[in-house]
Amino acid sequence: MSTPSFVRIGTLKTAEAFCEHLAELRIDLPCDDLLQHDSDSPLAQPIDCGRLKIGNRFTIHPMEDWDGTTDGQATSDTIRRWKRFDQSGAKLIWGDEAAASRH
Repeated sequence: MSTPSFVRIGTLKTAEAFCEHLAELRIDLPCDDLLQHDSDSPLAQPIDCGRLKIGNRFTIHPMEDWDGTTDGQATSDTIRRWKRFDQSGAKLIWGDEAAASRH
């Protein structure tokens, strides 16, 4: 049995390469030809969500980790990860993170 190969989306450096990849997968997903990287990008625009105005469209949804202490506290690894979330530029961190601890 052969192992399936996966294309990392980040390796597709142009809109054309991305669209070709979608065509290979037979996925019908519209895509702009022009990739915007600055403050004019649609993803960089704020969005109103009821009473909440979010500064851009980037969101982080943390998943569970296995680096909590045995009494459920955050470790230096957890704190480093959340600092990196803050530094990413995403304006919404969705939910919270659970930590599993076990002797």
